[in-house]
Amino acid sequence: MIERIIWMLGGAIITVVVFVLAQQFLFGTTSAEQISQEEAEQIVLNAYSGEIQEVNEDSSHYSVKVGLPSGSYIVYVDKQSGELDDLKFESKSESNEETTTQNTDNKDEQGVSEQGKNTDNPEEDSDQAEDPKKSDEPVKSYLTKDEILNQVQGNYSGEVLSVEFLDDKDPFYTVELEADNEFINLKIDAENGQVIDEQLELKKQTPITEDDAVNIAMNKQKGNIDDIEYTEINGNLYYLIEIETEDEQDVTVRINALNGDTLVIWEEQKNKKKEKEDEGD
Repeated sequence: MIERIIWMLGGAIITVVVFVLAQQFLFGTTSAEQISQEEAEQIVLNAYSGEIQEVNEDSSHYSVKVGLPSGSYIVYVDKQSGELDDLKFESKSESNEETTTQNTDNKDEQGVSEQGKNTDNPEEDSDQAEDPKKSDEPVKSYLTKDEILNQVQGNYSGEVLSVEFLDDKDPFYTVELEADNEFINLKIDAENGQVIDEQLELKKQTPITEDDAVNIAMNKQKGNIDDIEYTEINGNLYYLIEIETEDEQDVTVRINALNGDTLVIWEEQKNKKKEKEDEGD
């Protein structure tokens, strides 16, 4: 009788243990709280100033479509961590597309008469364009750097960082621009000025400057600034400002470079002499 009771108790205990383990295995991975769609939209707006156009989601990410002056982008936000995992260019804005089409048509009409210059005297052409790879300007049958620069500035807003002519099988120009929200890299046909390829790299904006961050930190904690670091943590940009207080204690003020939110982190005192003197008294 006793043995039977022991066997029954043992079986019950084993059943409970198996049930608990099964619960942890099946549901343990889903217990982490995910961010909401509104939080995902706010994360995107904090990183890129624009207008939210559409939001979709799958099991692990929100895909947020944001509109900027140059076009639309899809930003992927991790549901668990809230980090920005990926960014894809969706489409160019209508104003940029119309301007590009008009300028390309004009260049095509002008190029017919310019490309045939000096065809009756090939020796003269060869003397004027000895080696395009070594010359600052390409041969006359191609558009000059100034013409390319004028075309780009008419089609794109932003500062031109570089213009380079490359004499390959099909000569082309590479142009790099910096706009308010992005870097733009263009590959342009040197013969007709048509844009062959366009790559856009969205840059994260930081409305809080280093001077602003210093003022925020000093309002939080008085002392001498030892170090200032500008870094990225979990997809967000921060200023880390180390301050030594009057009583020789170290403190770090972490400031969000996008919205100015602060976190004060106290560290252990570097000088323990005062503590030892207090203990001696």
